[in-house]
Amino acid sequence: MITWNLTYNKIGPIGVFYLGETVTTLNISGNNIKDKGVEYLADILRCNKTLTTLSLSDCGLEASCTQRLADALRTNNTLIFLNLSYNQIGPRGAQYVGDALQNNSTLTTLYLGNNRIRDPGVQFILNGLRNNKTLSILDLRHNGIGSRAVANIVDELQNNTTLKQFELSGNHGDCVAIGVTVQFRNDRTLTTLDLRQNQIESTSVKYIADIIRTTTSLTTLDLDFNTIRDDGVKYLADALQINETLITLCLSRNEIEHCGVHYLVDALKNNTTLTTLILCGNKIGDIGAKYISEGLRNHQTLTVLNLKDNQIGSIGAQNLVEGFHDNITLKQLELFGNHGECIAVGAAVGLRNDKILTTLDLSQNDISPRGIQYVADVLRKNSTITTLILTHNQLRDSGVHCLAVALKDNSTLVKLHIGNNQVEDTGAYDIASVLRVNTTLTELGLQTNKISDQGALYLAVALIHNKGLQSLYLQQNAFGVVGGQHLVGSLRSNTVGSSGFTYVIYDFVVTT
Repeated sequence: MITWNLTYNKIGPIGVFYLGETVTTLNISGNNIKDKGVEYLADILRCNKTLTTLSLSDCGLEASCTQRLADALRTNNTLIFLNLSYNQIGPRGAQYVGDALQNNSTLTTLYLGNNRIRDPGVQFILNGLRNNKTLSILDLRHNGIGSRAVANIVDELQNNTTLKQFELSGNHGDCVAIGVTVQFRNDRTLTTLDLRQNQIESTSVKYIADIIRTTTSLTTLDLDFNTIRDDGVKYLADALQINETLITLCLSRNEIEHCGVHYLVDALKNNTTLTTLILCGNKIGDIGAKYISEGLRNHQTLTVLNLKDNQIGSIGAQNLVEGFHDNITLKQLELFGNHGECIAVGAAVGLRNDKILTTLDLSQNDISPRGIQYVADVLRKNSTITTLILTHNQLRDSGVHCLAVALKDNSTLVKLHIGNNQVEDTGAYDIASVLRVNTTLTELGLQTNKISDQGALYLAVALIHNKGLQSLYLQQNAFGVVGGQHLVGSLRSNTVGSSGFTYVIYDFVVTT
C-alpha cells in the first residue's frame, strides 16, 4: 500500500505523470496540475486497480478538467473517495460529475464544496443520484445554491436511502435544513444535530420540525445564532408535542419574543423528555417570563432553563418567583443579563432544588435588597451551601438584614463575603447579632463598606464570645483607631482557641 500526501508543492503535469500505478491514496491538493496533469490522472484512474482515495482540492480545475476525470470514473471500480472542493468546475463541470455518478457503483464520498455550481449544477448532481446506490457522503457547501433549487432537492431525493451525510451549509438558509432532513431520514442512529450559525430562517424550520416529528433517535438540537423568530418556534413547538426523544433544545440568539415562548410553553406542558432549554439572548421580556412561570409551574422534567439577556425586568422576576415557588426539579435557572433581581431569583431556585450545590458566587450582579430577599428566604432552610459570595452588589443595610435573619437558622454556611455593598453600622449590628448565635461561620468578608467606629464596636462585642469565626476581613471601611482598638481588644477575650484568629482590619493583618 502506497500513500502519497503532496499537498501544496509545485507539482505540475509532468510530476503527475510519474506518480505511478500502484498508489492507493493520493493527495495533491493545492498543486497547479493543469489540463495535462488531469489527463495523466484520468489515465491512472482507468488503469489503476488500487487507488481508493484521490484529493484534488484547490488545484485550479475547471469544467474541461472535470470532464476527463468524470469519463475515467465511468470505468473505474476502485475509487471510493474524491475531493474536488475549492476549484472552479461550475455548472458544466457538475454536469460531467452527475453523468458519471449514474453508472458508478464504488464512489461513497464526494466533496464539491466551493465550486460555484449554483442551481443548475445541483440539478445535474441530483440527476446522477437518481439511480446511484453507493454515494453516502456528498458535500456541496458554499456553491451559490439558491431557494429555487430547494424544491428540486426535496423532490429528487425523497426516495434516496443511501445518502447519510449531505452538507449544504453556506448556501440559501433552506438548503441546510434540507440537507439534515435527508441525513436523518437515511441514518436512524444520529442523536445530535448542530445547526448553529447557519442563517436558518423561520421558513426553513418546518423541515427541521419534520425531523423532530419522525425521529426516534435525536436527543440534542442546537439552533443557536440563527433567525428563526416566533414563526419558526411555532413549527418546533408543534413537533415537540409529538416528539418523545429530545432532551436538549438550544435556541439562543434567534430574535424570539414572548409569542414564541408561549408556543414553546404550551408544547412542553405535556412533554416528559426535555430536560434542558436554552433561550438566552432573545427578547422574551416580562410577558414571556410570565408565560414561562405559568406554563412550567408544575413541569416535572426540566432541570436547566437558560434565560440570560432576555430583557426581563422586576415584574418578570416576580412572576418567575411565584411560578417556580413549588417547583422541585429545576436545578439551574440562568437569568444573568436581566434586571438585578432576576439573578437573585435564579440563584434562589438553584439553592432550593440543587441538593449538591456547595458554592454560590453572585458577585458583581447589581443585586438589590429586594433581590437578596429571594436568596435569603431559601438560605434559611438550605443544608448544602458552604460558601456564599455577594461582593460588589447593592445590598446595603436592608439587604444585610435579610441575610442576617436567614443565617440565624442556617447551620451549614462556612464562608460569607459581602464586601463592597455599601454596608453601614446598622448592617454591622445585624451581622453582629448573627455572630452571637452562629457557630458554623468561619470566614466573613466585610471589606470596602462604610462601617464606622460604632459598627466596629458591635462586631467586637459579638466576637468576644463567638467560637467559630477564624477570619474577618474589614479593610477599607470608615472606622478609625477607636474602632480598630475595639476589634483588637476582642482578640484578647475571644475563645476560638489554638486554631488562631485572623483580622484584616486596615491594610495589615492581626493574628492571635
